[in-house]
Amino acid sequence: MQKISDKESAFGALAKYANPALIPFESCAWERSVVKPVKKILIDTNVILRCLLRDNEEQAQKADEVIKAGAWTLPEVLAEVEHVLRTVYNVERKDIAEQLFKAFKLIQFERPDIMLRTLEIFNSTHLDFVDCIIAAYHGVNKVEVFTFDKKLNNQIKREEK
Repeated sequence: MQKISDKESAFGALAKYANPALIPFESCAWERSVVKPVKKILIDTNVILRCLLRDNEEQAQKADEVIKAGAWTLPEVLAEVEHVLRTVYNVERKDIAEQLFKAFKLIQFERPDIMLRTLEIFNSTHLDFVDCIIAAYHGVNKVEVFTFDKKLNNQIKREEK
């Protein structure tokens, strides 16, 4: 068996053994016919809120459909969801944490490792949500953080253990 160098792509290595007429390098016929690309839809705060709150059933059902079809979102969106639930809907922190964990199971997140750790910190501390994200970056990726916030500094020290 031929050893494949690190510089060669998997496709390039497989192309050596394939019929070039079936798999032209520019557009892979095999990939088009066998691997169906899944269209991921980036969703915003309102979609997540409708899904969680069910305060507009028509929009909630549409949100459910989009999420089931393969939705993803950003850490910033989750931070905004937390903020809206806390400030507009007066949802208690423990209930917010429960709802965000529920959303985490339904929706794919950019940086899921960071977001899961963020939710764990949020659920076990009284830090602001954005501070939880910062602490999670430090804990998971060992990102150096500088802050004057004593509570955040304490959490950063706990993340080092």
